[in-house]
Amino acid sequence: MEKKLRDIVTNSAISGRLKEACAWSSLALAVRFAKRQKSEDAAKVKKLQDQLEEQKLLTKALRGTFLSQEQELTLQQPLL
Repeated sequence: MEKKLRDIVTNSAISGRLKEACAWSSLALAVRFAKRQKSEDAAKVKKLQDQLEEQKLLTKALRGTFLSQEQELTLQQPLL
């Protein structure tokens, strides 16, 4: 897209109005693309944050299970 715009802008056979229209059109496309990219990136970040929270909860649950089992084993060992 940049090359096409450069070709149009540097072409002396194309009127100034058409060059300006192409430049504005390219800018509008770039803004829409950036907006869509920002939205997609925000969705990816949200998904990763949700996964991180899930992992934290799972880690806490596993730690609790481990500590509970460790405590049970300690209580089952005969005293010396």
